[in-house]
Amino acid sequence: MKNLSQTIALAATLAALTPAAHADLVFAAQDIAGPTFVQRFDVVDADLMDTAQPRMQIGTSLGLDIGVRAQDGQLQIGSNSGVWSLGDNGEWTDTTDPLTATDSTFLALDGVVDYDAGTFATLSFDFGGRTVQGVGAFMSYDPAFSHLGTPIQLYLAAYDLAGNLIEEHTVPFAAVIDSDGLVMPNQGVFYGIQTPAAQIARFDISAPYAVVDNLTVTSPVPEPATWALVLTGLLATAGLRRARR
Repeated sequence: MKNLSQTIALAATLAALTPAAHADLVFAAQDIAGPTFVQRFDVVDADLMDTAQPRMQIGTSLGLDIGVRAQDGQLQIGSNSGVWSLGDNGEWTDTTDPLTATDSTFLALDGVVDYDAGTFATLSFDFGGRTVQGVGAFMSYDPAFSHLGTPIQLYLAAYDLAGNLIEEHTVPFAAVIDSDGLVMPNQGVFYGIQTPAAQIARFDISAPYAVVDNLTVTSPVPEPATWALVLTGLLATAGLRRARR
């Protein structure tokens, strides 16, 4: 009976993996369904990353197969000068913790969004053929670009394993200017997309010179074929045990 109950529980889990009807835009890391993993792109992690690869592996330090590709741009970890300029949104810096002497780097995209030229600088994150329930990041961009007089904003999109669009959002961010007319560095906003069940296989962030930190991802779920193999194995084991009785 125990094996039967385990099989039923697994079947319920498989049912939960059925594509959801909608997704939600989230505004804080704590709103991403847990348990979650956070890639901070610290210098220790950056040493494991190779921006020259078509798909940069960013989940190595987390023990996960998470990667990112650049479209119409080039990936960069931090900045050679320590500062990533973002126009009116100020700058993003590599700061050093005086206690640990560890750089807090970031992931940047060297590329612009230009509708007329047909270029759409995009960071495209994937989860190694698996799906997640929620994903988001702390991010900023250069708001100096516009199209037909309309400012270009952050564009977020989530796709399923078949490449179908689940959800998309165009969202703004404008850095706060202090009383002296200055913009403090490292200003950004957290945005993410979450679904009722784990169905996000790819997460895109598109914006001019986008910068991303603290990528937050729900624990990935194996693709349905893997679950099917597990279920088959459990059923076979249960059948053998019943036969031995």
